Amino acid sequence: MKFLGEADFSVMLPSNFTKEVDETLKRISNDIIRTEQYMDFLRNRSFRQTLLVRQDVNVNRNLGPASVMPFCVACPAKPVPNEGSANQKTFQEPSGRNFNVGGAMAVSAFEHLAEIWPQSIRFEELLEIARKKSNTNDAGDADALASCILTLFAGAFCTLRTEPVPFVSEISEKPIASSLAREQSKTREIVVNQLHDNMRVDVLSRNLLQLMDGTRNKSQLIEELAKLVQNGTLVIHKDGKQLKEGPAVTEVLTTSVDTLLSTFAKGALLVG
Repeated sequence: MKFLGEADFSVMLPSNFTKEVDETLKRISNDIIRTEQYMDFLRNRSFRQTLLVRQDVNVNRNLGPASVMPFCVACPAKPVPNEGSANQKTFQEPSGRNFNVGGAMAVSAFEHLAEIWPQSIRFEELLEIARKKSNTNDAGDADALASCILTLFAGAFCTLRTEPVPFVSEISEKPIASSLAREQSKTREIVVNQLHDNMRVDVLSRNLLQLMDGTRNKSQLIEELAKLVQNGTLVIHKDGKQLKEGPAVTEVLTTSVDTLLSTFAKGALLVG
């Protein structure tokens, strides 16, 4: 067997260090194994997620735009409101990290990825959508978009998948949360979504998740939550006053449920 790489591609890049460290690594290491060893020292890494291949496999380490094109692309980042333009825009991922995208076509592509998250889309389809949105059709569009995606993938800002994963991103008449999230919400403040990420949930979210088994529409979900407010399981306030029953409770719960359902959809917690 021989070394292929790490499961997290971004940790393999010396360019993620400072310029001085990057230049030093290039000077003192003459092969990938030695470079990886030095990066272990720099990161104080004690555990690896290493991928191996058979010794006779030809490994191509020269990645370029063409390397991206066979994949599906996904990105959780959203455009930062009131910043940038059609040709230059800042995006922010859920953890708070920002990145900039330049060029009308690339901006259009990442705006579309934000809209469809957590779903992914094949590169060629994303390219066509971005061309239509930005009204461009240049010969170098594919390479330019692929280069942008590769750079952001290297920084762990976006994800590449071999096949589109059928996440439920639209709210159905009787929404269903994943059985794992429903079970975890009974005893935990953190649930695991279908991307294997942890999501922190408050009391209202936990109770709503437990009700989302596909047997209730939105009105029925609100009715069940209202019962929990009446018996004191849930406590809600409006204008500094605690509410227990009546139209005001329904109004607050309706707004909250609408928001939470959208959050669950974007958070890859829905299965139906």
